Amino acid sequence: MSLIGGTAVDLGDMAVTAGVATVGSMAGTSITTELLGGATAIFGLAITPTLLTAGVGVVIGIGAAMAVSKFIDVTSLPMKGKRHPNGYVERRGKAGRLGRALSERHQDYPNYHNEFGHLEADTIQGKKHRGAVMTLVERKSKAVIILNTRHKTDKAIFEKLDALLSVTPKGLFKSITFDNGKEFSKWKDIANKHDISTYFADVGAPNQRALNEQTNGLLRKDGLGKDMDLSDLPTDYVQQVASYRNNIPRKSLNYRTPLEVFMKYITNEQVVFLT
Repeated sequence: MSLIGGTAVDLGDMAVTAGVATVGSMAGTSITTELLGGATAIFGLAITPTLLTAGVGVVIGIGAAMAVSKFIDVTSLPMKGKRHPNGYVERRGKAGRLGRALSERHQDYPNYHNEFGHLEADTIQGKKHRGAVMTLVERKSKAVIILNTRHKTDKAIFEKLDALLSVTPKGLFKSITFDNGKEFSKWKDIANKHDISTYFADVGAPNQRALNEQTNGLLRKDGLGKDMDLSDLPTDYVQQVASYRNNIPRKSLNYRTPLEVFMKYITNEQVVFLT
């Protein structure tokens, strides 16, 4: 058996390569199960006649690393077995699920997926975390609202969301489903002040806000690119990006625009309130 790549580690009578081990033919001689006995014991390989044919190699990568790791003292490694080095500061702003779970949402709104007025919310950050905007997507119409928060803080998020809901007809929006970022920690204040239900997706489950995630990706292409500093964007520019996205016909809406579908659910009284 020939072992190549990485450093060979002595495990008794057998040398195992930590990187890639190749088991093949030696000097034209077919490899037999006797020669592979040690390898099969460690890597759990199922040896077949095909694998034993001269000239055919078996590449072993992950299995070798797992086998070797059992014999290495991780405290002797540079990272000492940790995911992050000493002094690492968590900057992603996650805090576990902050509020009510989606299971409660389904109880409160059994017809959630088919009725108007439910929002999904998240933020889009600028290059190197410089600045941010908040996005809210209405599920039925796919219309997006972009709030120019400029900062990804709970104070900035609360102020802009509070201002939006203060000029929105009561009852137009029934619920908001947030991401689990700490910037949404003032959700109770929003819920109590504006009588709107608030929920949080599970941690690490962006698929539970799939429409919002997809829309954020489209907004990146529409004018909120990853290479932009969002800390000082003109509000007019942000509104233009939202208007552009809301006026594109969507196949899923029978080639109507999100704005057209959104306005279909607005009553005359609400139109007067909004204008």
